[in-house]
Amino acid sequence: FYNHRIPTTHGLWPQVPPYGDSACAKPASAAPDMRDVPECYDGSGPDDAHEREFVKHEWTKHGVCAGAASEEDYFAQTCALSD
Repeated sequence: FYNHRIPTTHGLWPQVPPYGDSACAKPASAAPDMRDVPECYDGSGPDDAHEREFVKHEWTKHGVCAGAASEEDYFAQTCALSD
């Protein structure tokens, strides 16, 4: 899954314990609400199901503490950095 022909976006991680000392800044709702794969992830995986599962993992594992207003905001910020 990590062998890509071109550079791809993986994600952003807040530096919360045990990897850093930042506080977890949760959004108002941590429930996954995106229906589509963000543009900077689209086409980076072996198939659509993998891409959707990977995006869900990034949000539930990393995004919910990143200080973003929502899941959509988290991925908008991530994709903006990859441009």
